[in-house]
Amino acid sequence: LEWVRKSAEQGYGPAQYQLGMVHLEGEIVERNRSEAIRWIRKAAEQGSPHAELQLGLAYFIGAGVPKDPAMAMKWVLLAAEHELADAEAEAGVRYATGVGVEKDEKKAVAWFKKAAAKDHPRAQFNLGLMVEEGRGIRPNRTAAARWYRESAERGHPKAQLKMAMLYNQGLAFSKDPAEAMRWGGQAAEQGLPEAQYYMAMLYSQALGDTPDLTRVHMWLSLAAEAGVEDARVDLEKLEVTMPEAQVTVANQLAAEWRQDRPSRSKRE
Repeated sequence: LEWVRKSAEQGYGPAQYQLGMVHLEGEIVERNRSEAIRWIRKAAEQGSPHAELQLGLAYFIGAGVPKDPAMAMKWVLLAAEHELADAEAEAGVRYATGVGVEKDEKKAVAWFKKAAAKDHPRAQFNLGLMVEEGRGIRPNRTAAARWYRESAERGHPKAQLKMAMLYNQGLAFSKDPAEAMRWGGQAAEQGLPEAQYYMAMLYSQALGDTPDLTRVHMWLSLAAEAGVEDARVDLEKLEVTMPEAQVTVANQLAAEWRQDRPSRSKRE
């Protein structure tokens, strides 16, 4: 850290950014947002794209600086113009939602495309949404599905859930319950509550002759625990008729899933 500090004090941009992040994260030294922003700003003013993006995000939420959406967007766009994929994706989100800037879905699509071309999973997923819904671009479900797949294959849980839905409903792809289970399972294993609820629904539909109620219960309980109200309601209804022995097994499965959650997080 001392070497980084000396380099930062001598005006070396990457060291300034690194030192700012050290103060922001608070793992090596005590967190100090004001000191973090001071160093990040120095790096940003030297044209560091990562620092520009970080400074923009700080202005969006008012972390270490006054909340200022216009100033935030200025720095985000500078980083995006320096072709930083994370910044391009962020600019797309801002233009798509109109948060911090006037809503412009065509600009959102343009920024998402730039980031998606750099294999940015979140941008690929958001581009898929824009294309599917025809926002800022002509609707095209087949093209949207291609972007969802690109994103899903890079581990984006919401894209994986989308793939599960498309396969389950036979939209864009031929109906394939096994593929729906595979993609839904990947999203659920990453802890996405709505995917956990969807997996309960898929198990209730049953790949075989009868539903696997223990798996239905397990995923419902995990989704309900994460705040999905429909899952809580469905879980209560299921437990009225489900044999107690099966409930016990389902609870054990859910407990094992929670216990293994840290190792799952490392793999994500």
